[in-house]
Amino acid sequence: MRLASRVSVGFAGLVAALTMLQGEVGKPQGIIDRNLAAEKDLSALPGMNPALVKGIMDRRPFLSQTDFNAFLSQSLKPEQLTPLYEKTFIHINLNPAPDAEISAVGQENFGWIVNAVADMAVNMALSGESPIKDLKWSALLAGPSKGAPGVGPA
Repeated sequence: MRLASRVSVGFAGLVAALTMLQGEVGKPQGIIDRNLAAEKDLSALPGMNPALVKGIMDRRPFLSQTDFNAFLSQSLKPEQLTPLYEKTFIHINLNPAPDAEISAVGQENFGWIVNAVADMAVNMALSGESPIKDLKWSALLAGPSKGAPGVGPA
């Protein structure tokens, strides 16, 4: 592919991406965190009624979209769920162990932490164990008998 074609395709992709991201940082876009939203905000969502709003508030926090969908699917039809999902999100913490940053634990411990957590994730996946749980460093450090299977200092 010639350079001019590559630049043109790349620029077109960039324009398309920027067009999709019309929102600005710090400005509300009408999308709410269903785990933190006030009752009045939940009530304003498509398909909501007082019983559903109360149910959401009583069952929070929803740890996954699957949990939220399981609750709503009891009362709403699939075609009613889509507009609702377009207006809500679940905050997902992609860094569940911020205290394990390399600057906090040191290089010698960081390698062990990365390997132990990777081993734990593989063992959980192979066992079919649910990954949704309140994991604590103390359980990880305790080793196989008290903590996650197959991890812990040797």
